[in-house]
Amino acid sequence: MSILAVLAPAVVLTGTIAGLRGTRSPLVLLAIAIAAVAVALLEVRGWRVPLLLIAAGAAGAANGATARNDVLRSPLVHWFDTRAVDGRLNGLAHVTGVLLEDAEVTQAGVRVRVRASQISMDRMAGPVRGDLVLYVGGDLAPGRAGAWTAGRTFRAPASLRRTSVTVNFGAASPVRQALGRGYLLTGTVKGADVVDVAPAGIWRERAAAIRARVRRVSARHIAGHDARAGAIVTAVLIGDRAGLDTDVERQLQAAGTYHVIAISGGNVALLTWLCHGALRLILRSPRAASAATLLLIAGYGGLVGGDPSVARAVSAAGIYLAAGIAGLAPAAFGLLRTTMVVVLAADPMMAIDPGAWLSFGATFGIVAFTRPIVDALGPWRPGAPAWPPARGALTLVFATVAAEAIVLPISAAVFGRVSLVSVAMNLVAIPAAR
Repeated sequence: MSILAVLAPAVVLTGTIAGLRGTRSPLVLLAIAIAAVAVALLEVRGWRVPLLLIAAGAAGAANGATARNDVLRSPLVHWFDTRAVDGRLNGLAHVTGVLLEDAEVTQAGVRVRVRASQISMDRMAGPVRGDLVLYVGGDLAPGRAGAWTAGRTFRAPASLRRTSVTVNFGAASPVRQALGRGYLLTGTVKGADVVDVAPAGIWRERAAAIRARVRRVSARHIAGHDARAGAIVTAVLIGDRAGLDTDVERQLQAAGTYHVIAISGGNVALLTWLCHGALRLILRSPRAASAATLLLIAGYGGLVGGDPSVARAVSAAGIYLAAGIAGLAPAAFGLLRTTMVVVLAADPMMAIDPGAWLSFGATFGIVAFTRPIVDALGPWRPGAPAWPPARGALTLVFATVAAEAIVLPISAAVFGRVSLVSVAMNLVAIPAAR
């Protein structure tokens, strides 16, 4: 394994974080990256690897700075700041944009996240791009929320304001909070009767219909007997956690098992294995089976939505299957490294997302330490007789221990607490949820 292959992902990650936190222009950083690559191509002896690492770091920083500006200095934020007084607009702004996710019924109203494309106010309209969250009030909103699905065009008059930030001691800075949310503006829509939606494309409409059916079936056959179980099943199947009450989420977080109700690597890995295994019974070519599985996994990712955990898991599966199509067998570390770089390139906010830290940290722990622990402590160590059931059971235990050992300091730093029962709970929760 080359030095460049080992250091490049770390340099890209560091550069991305620096770009998100800094104030440099993305164009300046991109120019540095291009210049470093150009000089490296001259094959200056002894300097090629350092120059390529500089280029990787500068490219990551440019990407991070661009993502930072999309949130903090978007055209929508600039438009708002030129008209707002004390963080609020005096009057209604007519917002037109695309829904980024399905509407969610909350205590504050029906929550919709919109990528605005046009804003009109005081009889003046123009293209204004940026993300914001709107809360639709009134008694009619919960009943109509089912029609406000991801991909549809959303139009409504809204009262806009700056999103409030937490100012408690130890809380993240306002900029860090804004970057973590991905938006700066929040708005209130008076009622559902002033909302207008237009259909999305065929695929997105079909995906929304499937998600709606899953919710209905879960509500009819499971939630009717146990509302909490119905909400958990819906979260596991399509990643919709809107039905979970606060107590359940708090208990799962305290037990260290909150990840089982998210669409994550475990779900996608199991689906990939099942699909590929079934297709190999039908298709003679392993490459054809990998290609068909890749299409199915990509479709599943589009179906369950754009949650960051979904993007990470689908990216890893896609890279693995694409390597199989090319006739390659990627090593676990190579797959992890490539996936990290790909998701950082696609979404630089992953660099400051605690969920991404936990996902990659747990995966690294499993890949790096499970086999050594098993070989050292398992009953199949050199000279000992092998017993497959024991191997499988202990591998699950050691993999859980390895993952928890890596994520423990992350959990302590981010959440201020760790769970002493998480290892035992995960041994039960993970197989049960899969």
